[in-house]
Amino acid sequence: MLVRLWLFGCSWAVRLIQKKCQGFAKRGCVPVLTAVVFLIASSLPAVAQSGPPQSPAPLTVLYEHFFTYQNHLDRFAATLASLGKDGSDFRNHFQQKMGFTDDEYALVRSAGAKLIADLAKQDAKAKAVIDAFHQAHPPGQVQSINDIPAPPPELTQLQKDRDQMILDEMTTLKSALSTTLAAKFDDTVKNEMSPQVSYRSIPVPPRNPASSPAPALKEQGVQ
Repeated sequence: MLVRLWLFGCSWAVRLIQKKCQGFAKRGCVPVLTAVVFLIASSLPAVAQSGPPQSPAPLTVLYEHFFTYQNHLDRFAATLASLGKDGSDFRNHFQQKMGFTDDEYALVRSAGAKLIADLAKQDAKAKAVIDAFHQAHPPGQVQSINDIPAPPPELTQLQKDRDQMILDEMTTLKSALSTTLAAKFDDTVKNEMSPQVSYRSIPVPPRNPASSPAPALKEQGVQ
């Protein structure tokens, strides 16, 4: 079993914000980027900072990271518009890089909005499983790596389904674009996201039955 950690860098976002917000800074209008870290096994012991080397992130992670950031830029541009300011440079940043028209990039925005909504529903399912797991294994119970309980098996399938949802949405989007535009989209996502997103897999050794015996059958609800 692998615990997979995606580390999302924000240096590119910061550079973009600094470059485009110089005119707003003195007016007190500076965007704030928020990073959300979703830790599944918060009851597990802390992992040492040193670990396996990073490897290129899978496409599913790059696509999701791209659409999450585009959504952030759209919302920030809308906030600027509500204040009577022009946020088009933020909203159209990636569109300009790809060379898409408004109608062409509308397909990208639509796919991103649908994907983010679908992933939120999938994540809600995973959260319910994780919350139940945490309730069954509250913090403080795990004293060593040999005490780590096996992750809920439902999470494996939920993750597979989640990855497939991203791939399916990308297939639908690319089929709506021309071959040339689909290639531009892919190239931009990879070139912009890959240097800022790192991927690391950490192997978790199997549970030691001697130090962490399985509960009695009656405790598992077996009659």
